[in-house]
Amino acid sequence: MNRYFMPSTILKQYKGTEAVAGELDGLVSNIIAEVTK
Repeated sequence: MNRYFMPSTILKQYKGTEAVAGELDGLVSNIIAEVTK
């Protein structure tokens, strides 16, 4: 599987962004799933 950029890799260094990073990762994962069908 190819490696994709996930927002959490950048956001995890900031406090309080874990929930946002999780949501963004979910969105990115959905987009990748759609594109790679």
